[in-house]
Amino acid sequence: MTTKKGFFARLDDDQISALSLIANYRGETREKSILAAFKLLAEKTFSEEIQAGIDFPMQKLPYQINLYDVLKTLGISHSNENEKK
Repeated sequence: MTTKKGFFARLDDDQISALSLIANYRGETREKSILAAFKLLAEKTFSEEIQAGIDFPMQKLPYQINLYDVLKTLGISHSNENEKK
């Protein structure tokens, strides 16, 4: 089982209400809605890289984490996914 950790984001009351309303509308927790939003953000930010199958290090120290690893964690299919297997 994966250990979950929390992080804090400083939001004003209106932003928190907006997140809660969207989560409620979707029938999800705020956590799931935020993850869905980050998935969409990653897909948009890295759309060309995903399409072309480009992978690169997003973090080098203390250990390397590649774009492919981040996308996989978010549940996003990457064009070079079959090459990694």
